[in-house]
Amino acid sequence: MSLHAATSAFRHPSKHRMQAREVVHSTEMALSQPQPSGHDDVVRFRRVGCPGLILAVALTASPVAATAPGDTGDRFDWPLRPRPAVTRHFDKPQERWNRGHRGVDLAGLPDQRVTAAGPGIVVYAGSIAGRTLVSIEHDGGLRTTYEPITPLVKPGQRVGEGSVIGTLRPGHPGCDGAACLHWGALHGPASTANYLDPLGLLAATPLRLKPLQAG
Repeated sequence: MSLHAATSAFRHPSKHRMQAREVVHSTEMALSQPQPSGHDDVVRFRRVGCPGLILAVALTASPVAATAPGDTGDRFDWPLRPRPAVTRHFDKPQERWNRGHRGVDLAGLPDQRVTAAGPGIVVYAGSIAGRTLVSIEHDGGLRTTYEPITPLVKPGQRVGEGSVIGTLRPGHPGCDGAACLHWGALHGPASTANYLDPLGLLAATPLRLKPLQAG
């Protein structure tokens, strides 16, 4: 996504009010999906009245590209270095509400540096329901997420592949080691996002994403 696209919301606020409302609706839909016990990449949403949380997500999420993306063409790499062991693999549920694992868990160490897997713009960096994470939007409507980490970046900040975005925190559910990074990848709006195996981003051939519908 170009810098022009990333800043257009500030130049034309009226144009993006509808998009902001859509993000709020999408966030509520995603957070309200029923979850099994244990960790999944979709946060459980307990309706206890947290408009500040929804507003924060709406303000920090950038609009998803409406034009048809081709191959991303960007180089993606492991978010931990040296190359980490995969302690839990991607397990996409057949239905959005079914049990699954929407990402991969990577073995690491507390306070280890976490880097951006590919170039993009930070759209969220903070805490949601007690989970600290960073979300990065890449070209073509692709997003990658990293948790639990202590963020060292801010929303709107452009990062390159290998840029340090935070430090790894211990306490990830289901992690048998000292610390684990949950690395996720998704394409499209939150309410209808297509979750991807982030290890596929590391393939030698470019990742082809389906175009998003305009409107």
